[in-house]
Amino acid sequence: EHLDSPVHGNITVQLSGYQELLVSSLILSYNSPVFLEIFKNDDTRIIDLKDYDAVAARLFIEALYTGDVNLEKGLLKDFSKLSSNYKVAWLVLHCHNYFNEMLEALQ
Repeated sequence: EHLDSPVHGNITVQLSGYQELLVSSLILSYNSPVFLEIFKNDDTRIIDLKDYDAVAARLFIEALYTGDVNLEKGLLKDFSKLSSNYKVAWLVLHCHNYFNEMLEALQ
């Protein structure tokens, strides 16, 4: 609801393809100890996620906002990297379970 909000978005997330999202540092920090440390110790207002697939990065941010994950197989690699790099434990677990489900479907 408040994703990309000009009122509540105090942080700009840069995505690949020159896309940007306005996000709340509070929501990112609540979900990720890495974001919390960034905002506590740096005066940054820009988070660079341009090295990740833009769709995966957007889904990652949306998951932090909503608690829902709408993951597609082709996005698992970058989504999992984001979840792990930013230490979002519940998303790391979700990726692990999703991967296991994919493996079981192959057997």
